[in-house]
Amino acid sequence: MSQKRTIELTCPMCGKPAHFTLWDSVNNVLNPELEEQLLKNTFALFSCPHCGGQNYVAYDFLYHDMQKGVDDISSAFPGRKGQGEGECFA
Repeated sequence: MSQKRTIELTCPMCGKPAHFTLWDSVNNVLNPELEEQLLKNTFALFSCPHCGGQNYVAYDFLYHDMQKGVDDISSAFPGRKGQGEGECFA
């Protein structure tokens, strides 16, 4: 099962708060649209409703590939580990 939660971020472009959906768990059979986002590199893309700026959000999540029988702890942008969970970067 895919699991999500909503967090509040501060947009690094305009400084205003906005909500973002973090996926703690992604199941590629139940939510194929999330797998498509991963493949298109839009999975962790935050779009600010105030200024329209777009930034990626770094965080870890569990990926379930039900077709291959694989569970993997993945990271949206692992090169950004120094930031706190859910922080935006340009």
